[in-house]
Amino acid sequence: MRQGTFLFLLTVTTAMLALTVWTWWQSAQPTMLGYEALPAGQTAYLLSKLAGLISVLLLWWQCILAVAFPPRHAAWHLKVHRVSAVLFLMAILVHYSLFVIAVDARQGHFPLALLGPQLGNYFKVAVTVGWTAFVGLFLVFLAGILRRYLKKAWKYLHRLAFGFAVMALLHGFMIGSETASGEYGVWFAGMAGTLIAAILDRLISASASKSNMSRVQPEAEGAP
Repeated sequence: MRQGTFLFLLTVTTAMLALTVWTWWQSAQPTMLGYEALPAGQTAYLLSKLAGLISVLLLWWQCILAVAFPPRHAAWHLKVHRVSAVLFLMAILVHYSLFVIAVDARQGHFPLALLGPQLGNYFKVAVTVGWTAFVGLFLVFLAGILRRYLKKAWKYLHRLAFGFAVMALLHGFMIGSETASGEYGVWFAGMAGTLIAAILDRLISASASKSNMSRVQPEAEGAP
């Protein structure tokens, strides 16, 4: 049952990945194929957008795995959780790096301001929200690696991942042009729907397990 659910989620993720790339290609196609003049750094900027969209998908994948397949329940759950975390961090690092490269090419000098939070206008605030999510999720990942030394504190730090995940999604909605497309609406609805289904499945399984335990306990007490 668990493996069947995993394969189903993997199939959904693959379909959503295809939709992600197709959504990005609809806006990037004229420029990437040379139909439009390329401003300095535009190619890096467009690829950064693609990496950002893939990062959101991998973030959803990581969250839904944590809900549907808690890492502490089985060794393969933990292994998949760790591999997915590494893939997500790689994607978000590529997204961030390509954006910095694009701005550097556009401005003609290295944008030091992008290495930290900044305020001033809507665009800067949106970038800061994404930067905060990136730093926070990296610290969450680091807490998982150092959990042996952080003792119980790492659990509380790790739970902050869901808050930083919301910030990452907010960053995408604030600054991403694809977020206004109809395809993204379908994409986001698919992510939300499957995540809710996974939460319900987790709650039902937990309830059934608790019910079985309550039945077994009286029988054990009445045994000779």
